[in-house]
Amino acid sequence: MFNFDTPFFQLKFIQGKLLYELGIQKNKDFLNVYREENRSVVEQKLNLTEEQKQKMVQKLKFLYLPENRYYLYGFLYKNCATEVRDLLFEMVPQDTTFLEKAIGKTYRMLIDECLSGKYWTQFGINLILGSPVDKEATIFYSMFLPSYLQQGLDGMQNNREKLVTGKKLIVKQEKEGNWDLFFLSPFVIFILFFLLLVMFKSSKLGVLFWLVWGMLGVLLVFVSFSDHQELHWNFNLLWCNPFYILFTVFQVGKKEKLKEYLAYFLLICLVFACGVWLLGIQTCDGAYIPVILTVIVLLLRTIFPNLIKTKKKPVFN
Repeated sequence: MFNFDTPFFQLKFIQGKLLYELGIQKNKDFLNVYREENRSVVEQKLNLTEEQKQKMVQKLKFLYLPENRYYLYGFLYKNCATEVRDLLFEMVPQDTTFLEKAIGKTYRMLIDECLSGKYWTQFGINLILGSPVDKEATIFYSMFLPSYLQQGLDGMQNNREKLVTGKKLIVKQEKEGNWDLFFLSPFVIFILFFLLLVMFKSSKLGVLFWLVWGMLGVLLVFVSFSDHQELHWNFNLLWCNPFYILFTVFQVGKKEKLKEYLAYFLLICLVFACGVWLLGIQTCDGAYIPVILTVIVLLLRTIFPNLIKTKKKPVFN
């Protein structure tokens, strides 16, 4: 749980300094919340000895003490699901060879599975997540997601017997989630913006483009220095670049030579970004492509201002 009344809540959340806490809630109230939010709840019956049950209860009581209940949240390594996982593994030691098996998916792939149809949310999350989430996950670390925690527990044993002896759907999701419309997705919107720039060659649209993506670049720099490990080493900064703001300043101030030098620098950054994607260091979201095409067109117009102008030829020689 976390407290929305925490001073500077949003800032602490972004910086990775927001304290979460272990809380107690009646099971009935918990299930009602999930029904209201149209989320499913699956119950797994665990094959635990009486001694293990007592140890678990005692550990939960210890963790609930005021001096122990608070912890710093980590999206991949210390969240609501991993806390359950770590508690169970403490009570029921497991063979590490099973837990260390790779699942053939990166953390980013696992996250994208949860965001299917949520185009803008997926774009935003992929933008701020850095290269650490492009590493292949193991069975153990995939359990940061509740669905993979469930699968992981199904494969666990306790004293050479299955840990999970039964499974039951307690709350059923009554309807499908609300998906975003594809024609309003980032990919489509950015393609339309790209076409507008190509067709009309509007300097105002260009300034708006540099300003928006430059500000997003500043945001990426800010979150890259947060305590969230998942946001570090974000190579999206090579194309979502805070230097775009300088480009806006130079364009408004008519500093053509400075614009040209900056354009060459930004093109070099794009080359490095392509290298990062080709080498598999970090994944390229499909919605980036029209943005990058727009960047290339604008940079080429700066370097070669007469590139798209047609010269009039005489009818007769």
